[in-house]
Amino acid sequence: MLFPEEGELSGKLAELARDEEWHFHLMGSAADYLRSKDLQPEPALMLDNQIIERVESPFIKSLGKLSERTLTIEDVTECIATSEYSEWNDIFLYVINTLKNHSRAFQFGAAMMQNHIARVETLLEGAPEEQELLQKVRKLPRVWKQHVLIVEDDVPVRELLRSFFERRAIVDTAENGALGLEKVHGRFFDAIICDMPIMNGMDFFRHATAQDPNLCHRFVFCSGCVSPDLLHFLLDHNQPFMAKPFSLSELEAVVAKIMKSAARETEFLGVKN
Repeated sequence: MLFPEEGELSGKLAELARDEEWHFHLMGSAADYLRSKDLQPEPALMLDNQIIERVESPFIKSLGKLSERTLTIEDVTECIATSEYSEWNDIFLYVINTLKNHSRAFQFGAAMMQNHIARVETLLEGAPEEQELLQKVRKLPRVWKQHVLIVEDDVPVRELLRSFFERRAIVDTAENGALGLEKVHGRFFDAIICDMPIMNGMDFFRHATAQDPNLCHRFVFCSGCVSPDLLHFLLDHNQPFMAKPFSLSELEAVVAKIMKSAARETEFLGVKN
């Protein structure tokens, strides 16, 4: 492990390494998807030797220092930031932006990519000497803006929550679980605020997560009444719960935690849509 004496830093680097491993599998899934759908996008660009050299250069430099045992924390943070700001990142975002319009599975990939960039920013914020690189990373184009689904039968409450969360994310709403399931079928959501009438919350959760297991840690349940069945369900599935009446700031904090979560369930499960 690099820099074992720096426990917090080592944890952040390990998390970024898992991200990059996942990105590798994501690109493989993109290739598989194109083949399975017999999609052959017209080539728009090619990688020339100059770009390949620029992309690989920070890694070659760091590997050399690693073999010489002279690699420093500053070297690692500079390598990470430089690679994020390189043409490789542009090409990666191009692939995701292209495919997220074809399949909601790649919308999930876009959301995870945006989380990855946020983690790189957090790493650089702790490195005062890398503030110039931090500002460059912050200027990277967003590949994803977070989406929230509100499923609530009470119209005034639904509209209040829509207004509140629209300041922070793109918000969609549904008045019951059946309509919510239609929304989930068409788009990936970073967080789902759930209070059910017609199709109850437990059924909605089961149907939605059967369709997309990546949603299993994206729910927060809200209700004015907790039945024994609902209580057992929440405990069995480790789901967050807000009892009505609830504080908007507390709900905001729960949703923010869900949306910022590393979501280690992010193993790419394949594309079906």
